[in-house]
Amino acid sequence: MKKILGRMAIHTKLRPGELIYGFKLNKIQPFPLYNFTSYELMHEKTKAHYIHLDSKVSDNVFTILLRTPPIDNTGVSYTLGRLLNYGSKKYPVKNVFDSTQALTLSSFTDTWAGFDFSYFSFGSSIEKEMLQLLSVHADSVYFPLLRYEDFMIEGHRFVESKDKRLLRGGESYNRVLRKYHNLPLYFISRLRQNLFQSSPYKYDIIGDLGCISELTHKRVLDYHSSYYHPTNTWFISFGNMDFTKYLQLLEDNVMKYYKEPSSINSQIPNEVLANDNRVRIVQEEGMIDRSLPEDRQMTVAVSKICNVTDDYECFALDLLSKILIGVKNGPFYSVFVDSMLGEGHYSNIDYGTYLKDRTFTLTVGGCLNEQEHIDKAYDTIVDYLVRVKNTRFDIDDTLDILLYNLSLSSVL
Repeated sequence: MKKILGRMAIHTKLRPGELIYGFKLNKIQPFPLYNFTSYELMHEKTKAHYIHLDSKVSDNVFTILLRTPPIDNTGVSYTLGRLLNYGSKKYPVKNVFDSTQALTLSSFTDTWAGFDFSYFSFGSSIEKEMLQLLSVHADSVYFPLLRYEDFMIEGHRFVESKDKRLLRGGESYNRVLRKYHNLPLYFISRLRQNLFQSSPYKYDIIGDLGCISELTHKRVLDYHSSYYHPTNTWFISFGNMDFTKYLQLLEDNVMKYYKEPSSINSQIPNEVLANDNRVRIVQEEGMIDRSLPEDRQMTVAVSKICNVTDDYECFALDLLSKILIGVKNGPFYSVFVDSMLGEGHYSNIDYGTYLKDRTFTLTVGGCLNEQEHIDKAYDTIVDYLVRVKNTRFDIDDTLDILLYNLSLSSVL
């Protein structure tokens, strides 16, 4: 039987099936190893998900997480994420997230747009501030102003130069332009776009230089109304605060304004893979890398979609990639440096876990600008993979590589 609980509800008295400010408690699961208890809820009307991790840690954290896949190369989801900082109906203040942090004792506030998601996170050890921060973030995410004049600042526009020429401008446009002048970033972007042919990952989340001018204010508004909906949201809270107060604030300030669940399907489909194991060769042109000699401007990469979903296999592959290509003293690096085939490899391209479809990539930069040399680099990569397939690594060498990688991570 459903029961409405008061705001002073004690977590230990909560039971699955209870209704708390419109959210139905579906599951309670303790994790004694990590010293917290998980509460899983769903809003009955909008079908929004909510997870609370009840802990004795006093520094509370709250995150609003939405699935926001790219739908084209105009950078609509990225531009929208930046426009949310231009004020909302209840808080019509520019740079609202930064302003809120400056006026509170919050430990942090953070917003991020990934390849297929956006999150808005904040933390504080003070209960009153957590509720105020949630009020600001919820209103900014679901009820932003999204004014046309702000879109013209963030999106794509034409500006007049001092000599009366029309030049392209806009914050999002300038960010795309900077990406084109960052060779590793541009290479990774083009690699991903060529690797994926059917899923949303074939689009660039920031935008493509040739397509960003097609972005319109209406397209931003339509994207927001479709994807920035409670149905497409996961709320996650952590700490020792009474999380039912979060539920009450969300119900009173967000949920009551939505009459029904959204019909948008934001699920990311798996990439359709060919059954014939064909190798597709793609050549791309890019800018000059000033850090490399003029005759060593080529980069060669071999990449494969793994489609691994098992958690243990993902962990094992990630570990293997660290051993094979994760650091400069690994075996892959020495193969190409010793053979003088390349200047090195991009250390941030290995086993990619940041997409739904996992990818495994080996890449060599600084190759000679000759087709014969490029072909030899490709053959060397393939030979290396065949050779290490049945190789047993020395445990001491493996630990040295992993510890070196961890030490770098801790410093960075």
